[in-house]
Amino acid sequence: MTTDGQRESTIGSPFTRADADTAARLLDRHWGIHAQSLSRLDTENDDTFRVRIVPKADARSDDPTSFILKLANPADDPAEIELQTSALLHARRRDPTLPLQRNIPSKTGELLPRLTLANGDVRIGRVLTYLPGSLLHDTPCTLAQLRAAGRMMAKLAVALRDFEHQAARRSLPWDLQQLAALQPKLVAVADAGVRAEMATVLTGLIDETLPRLRETRRQVIHNDFHGGNVIVDPDDPTFVAGILDFGDTVDSFLVADLAVAMSYAGGYPRARAGEPHREADSGEATPGREATPWAAADALRDGYCEITPLTPRERELLHPLAIGRLVQRYILGSWLASTDPANADYTAKNLRLTLDQFNRLSRSTD
Repeated sequence: MTTDGQRESTIGSPFTRADADTAARLLDRHWGIHAQSLSRLDTENDDTFRVRIVPKADARSDDPTSFILKLANPADDPAEIELQTSALLHARRRDPTLPLQRNIPSKTGELLPRLTLANGDVRIGRVLTYLPGSLLHDTPCTLAQLRAAGRMMAKLAVALRDFEHQAARRSLPWDLQQLAALQPKLVAVADAGVRAEMATVLTGLIDETLPRLRETRRQVIHNDFHGGNVIVDPDDPTFVAGILDFGDTVDSFLVADLAVAMSYAGGYPRARAGEPHREADSGEATPGREATPWAAADALRDGYCEITPLTPRERELLHPLAIGRLVQRYILGSWLASTDPANADYTAKNLRLTLDQFNRLSRSTD
């Protein structure tokens, strides 16, 4: 337990992973879904599989042929899994136009059945519809398209504005208001120079940024709107075709949600490598991202503000908080790789990119 009575996060807790055969049996037994094939998707803290099925002869054209099966870490708090599902359901009800997955109930009507595996582990299972398309971090995009992504992100935040859940005020390492909890994990950063620089930035964030953050609006937020969780269609004006993964949902500060998304934006591929952006909505050429390190992040912000304007205090905190997220990503990525070496290929895979983005943004004068 934490000092305030909250249950400790299970992030970084090793567990015995379920294999594809086990997953197929669980799908058949509990959901009546007969998998043609299953492929594991790399994740931080659970088992996730993409499931493909053979359509039935009488299937409708809009019947899904792919699903996502998620088996929670056996140490996870069931209330936190229920939080994720409830937030998704609430957002879908509040705004049916949001491109969100649907939960598939089990044969007994449960959305979160508890499944006992052969090794005795009890795992909470979830089946969701699979949303096809390209991931944002793999898709060349313009600044105009990033503004469209910002608008969609704001719509999701509006849909969650009145959502409440008893587990939302959890202690989550990926919550920017928990930056102080990163200090003991700095030892996992191998490079002494990087460790010292991040320690200095982290201290400044804790002493100067977090006290001001507490003066801003708070609500339940998605908290993980990045290129691996956003599906896009470059030919659609709305651009965003899917928002995935409510696993980091938490009651926190609204501006922190946007800062998280902004921290990733500079790493997305440009629409035309080596050329300036051509804005679809204005026809004007804008500088490439190398010349303006914050251009992509600020485009996301500008789109967001078309739906939900920020207060002056929130705007002044955005850039420091985005840098804080990069510090958070680097320290937690290093720590997760050291605590669970078997999953280090996943948890440490973006450390170099994260450090490059940190250096570029933290040293920018924009």
